[in-house]
Amino acid sequence: TPQIYLGSGNYFIDMFYTFRIFPNSFWGIGATTPEDNKESYNQTTNKFDITLLKRLPPNLNFGLSLNFANYKITEVLEGGILDSGAVPGSDGATISGMGAVFNLDSRDDIGAPQAGNYLSLAARFSSELFGATHAFNKFILDLRTYQRIAKKSILAFRLYVENNYGDVPFQGMASYGGSKYARGYFNGRFIDKHMYILQAEYRWRFKERWTLAGFGLFGSVNDEAGDLFSFNNLKPSFGGGIRFKLIKDKSTWLRLDYGKGIDGQSGIYFGVNEAF
Repeated sequence: TPQIYLGSGNYFIDMFYTFRIFPNSFWGIGATTPEDNKESYNQTTNKFDITLLKRLPPNLNFGLSLNFANYKITEVLEGGILDSGAVPGSDGATISGMGAVFNLDSRDDIGAPQAGNYLSLAARFSSELFGATHAFNKFILDLRTYQRIAKKSILAFRLYVENNYGDVPFQGMASYGGSKYARGYFNGRFIDKHMYILQAEYRWRFKERWTLAGFGLFGSVNDEAGDLFSFNNLKPSFGGGIRFKLIKDKSTWLRLDYGKGIDGQSGIYFGVNEAF
C-alpha cells in the first residue's frame, strides 16, 4: 500500500495491490439469505487500485482513480448456488475502469482521529472498454465525525452508503460485515447492489498509549436503492475492544475488537488503526 506525496504535499498518490488465494463462504444475494445456504468456494484474486489526488488547502482533495480486479473461481460446491451459474460472477469476473474521488478531510489524525470531520464522495465505472467482463457503476458516500465529550473521551459516528447499478458480479457488490464496515458479521455474510451502515463508537484514551472502545451499528442491503432505507431486515450489532499505540511518537495503533450480531453472528477482529 504505497503512498507518495509530491509537490510539497499538494499531490498525493495512493495505491494498493492485493494477491489472495483464499477459501471463502457464500450464502446467496440479499438481506434474507438463510444460514443453511452457506457453501464454500475457492477464489484467486488480483486487485490493483491507484488514485491521484490534488490537495487544495486546508481540507479539500479531489482526483481520479484507475481500478482493476480479476477474480478467478477455482472451486465451488457441486450442486450449490454458485455451481448453478445463475449468480453473476460465479464463473469469475474482471472489474476494470476509472473513477473520480472528492473528499473534505479535517481530521486531526488519520489513523486514530480525536476531532474533525470527513466527507468522501466516490464514483467508479467498470467498462468493457477497459477489459471488464461486467459493466456497472458504483457510487459511495462516506460521512464521519468525531466529537470530544471529555478530555480523554470522544464519540465517533459514521454513515456509509454504497450503490451499484448495472451488471454487477457478486464480487463487486456491497458487502455487509468485516473489520471496518459491520463488525459482528462475517465479511460478505449479506451482499447486494445497495447497502447502508450507520455506526457509533465511544473511545476512552485512559492512558497515552491505551484506548478502550465500545460500538453499536445497524444497516442492511437491498436490490433496490429506493427500498434501502425502509428499515426492513435490519442487521444490528454491538461490541468493543482495546487499542495500543505501537510507537510512542508515531500514530500507529493496534486494534482488537469483538462484535456480536444477530442469528449467532459474531467475530474477533485484529487490525491496524481505528475501524473509521
